[in-house]
Amino acid sequence: MKKLWQKLKALAATDQPEHLRRGQLGERAAKAHLQARGLKFLTANFRSTRGEIDLVFRDDDCLLFVLFTRNIFQFENADAADERAVVAFANPAFSLPSATAGNRPESTPMAALSPDHRSYDGLALHALPGTEQEIQFLKQRAHDWKLLQKEFVGNLATEAELNAVRSPFILHLATHGFFLPEKATEGGSKINPRTAGANRASVVLLNPMQRSGLALAGAKNTLDAWKQGLVPPPENDGILSAQEVGSLNLQNT
Repeated sequence: MKKLWQKLKALAATDQPEHLRRGQLGERAAKAHLQARGLKFLTANFRSTRGEIDLVFRDDDCLLFVLFTRNIFQFENADAADERAVVAFANPAFSLPSATAGNRPESTPMAALSPDHRSYDGLALHALPGTEQEIQFLKQRAHDWKLLQKEFVGNLATEAELNAVRSPFILHLATHGFFLPEKATEGGSKINPRTAGANRASVVLLNPMQRSGLALAGAKNTLDAWKQGLVPPPENDGILSAQEVGSLNLQNT
């Protein structure tokens, strides 16, 4: 703790704006505090097109996000926000009909993109018809709370529709979540995922934000495409990773 305090004092003495000094002091103190309690530090200042997360930690199978200001996320089109709405996604059509899936942009070859997709092999996605009862419950509650209600079920429960949501009062997601284990070949060495053989799916995925997430409409189509060496456009492939969740507009949710 003495060394940490000396570093903090040295940082405070630098010629920086007051808000930057306070922010860095807070980040370092929070990082030391959480690491001392056994949490695994993953990254700092994680940026997306919609904002920044100051610190990201892992606690067993949970991810912890640390933010230090109320206005980290500055979103465009604030006048189009769903701030008085209950937005619900339920029972996504994981296997879209060929005609519907064909409306998505053309897939690109796997060889041109990251090999990490191979770790999704074996992910089972069963239909969730019971989740539509949750939609009916929320409809009644939205009426009682004098809120608007938007629902996305079946073919409509897509990643594109979720990305278009703007700061809803309540966001309800009734679907499969997943957290994939790290994979390695014998001896712990990494392999080339594009080589033939049984080890083709044994890819080391170290970033838990790429190994965890939610399945939405068309996810099964995407898994099948990956097995063929193709990658549908990630913005609407039905596989919403935790990393992509960081880009959602949930400022006042």
